[in-house]
Amino acid sequence: MVEFALVIGPFLTLLLGLFEILLIFFFGIMLDQNTQDVARLIRTGNIEQTITKAEFETQVCEHAALLPDCSSRLAVSAQVAGDFESGAFENPYDEDGGFAPDELTFDIGGADDVVVMQVFYEWEVITPLIGKLLSNTQSGEGTLLVATVAMKNEPF
Repeated sequence: MVEFALVIGPFLTLLLGLFEILLIFFFGIMLDQNTQDVARLIRTGNIEQTITKAEFETQVCEHAALLPDCSSRLAVSAQVAGDFESGAFENPYDEDGGFAPDELTFDIGGADDVVVMQVFYEWEVITPLIGKLLSNTQSGEGTLLVATVAMKNEPF
């Protein structure tokens, strides 16, 4: 009984950590697929060129309905690049290490433009102890899931 009491705590922590890793991978793959789907709407001209960043984030959240608290943890960046080699990637964090989705640029371009689109989702890690190992954010309290698409808009 004593041995069981000594082993059950670390065992449950490891089990919960493995389950959370499974969820992180599942939602990362789902975010990547949904980003591809929404990027196709941009590439083909099915989204109006006058769409705002907030409207676009709502569209991404509708495609990723299973993401918990999507509207407050999701950030979108889209920028026009001269070509595929000159596309830049943005950092969703400010100088203090806080998640700053409002500072990201959003320009889906026009016909024949090369666009680099990134979707960021901040996953809050809840597993004790293992959460610090899973964290890749500047605050050390979560995992940032990133989906990136580089595409050339069609001549719509």
